[in-house]
Amino acid sequence: AVSTVRTPLMSSMKTLVRVSLIIESVLVMISWVRLESSTPEAAARAFAAEEGVNAGSARPLLIDDLEAVALPFSARSQSGDLAGEMTWIRYGSNTFQFMALSTPRGWDGAANTLREAVRSFARERDEAILATSPMRVAVQRLDRPTPLATFLNRHPSEVPEAIVGVINQVDPGGVLPAGPAKQVVRRP
Repeated sequence: AVSTVRTPLMSSMKTLVRVSLIIESVLVMISWVRLESSTPEAAARAFAAEEGVNAGSARPLLIDDLEAVALPFSARSQSGDLAGEMTWIRYGSNTFQFMALSTPRGWDGAANTLREAVRSFARERDEAILATSPMRVAVQRLDRPTPLATFLNRHPSEVPEAIVGVINQVDPGGVLPAGPAKQVVRRP
């Protein structure tokens, strides 16, 4: 069973990414999200004030020269007690919220590993990556059902067949139905 920890701050989230890991035989979770508008300090104060959260002392810190605040906490979920650390990192006009948590016993063994994962947040500095232009999705219309491989021969894509299949909700080796919105990925 997976417990959900949902806070009022989470209502302003754009995207939530959650990763569950097994570290030393204990399930731990780390998640991150971009908040609409908040500073790390304001987000930490709001989280610490939430009902059911037992917050420790907020610690200001720098992560890759970015303003950040870390806040250890404990809370009770539907499945039992939790322990973890919230970290908010300011990057440009965005604040990213990271939550690392486990059971209290699991947190004791995994805290340093999870903190290192959160502290790895950094600006991209590789010029080759920064100079890469984004790919675009082009929409094609099919007059009749077409095997995915045949579609890709007629409409080449920059990504593997499996990715084009996922985009079009067709298994590799499957058949695309007739109609609009058959998508292929191309560079601009």
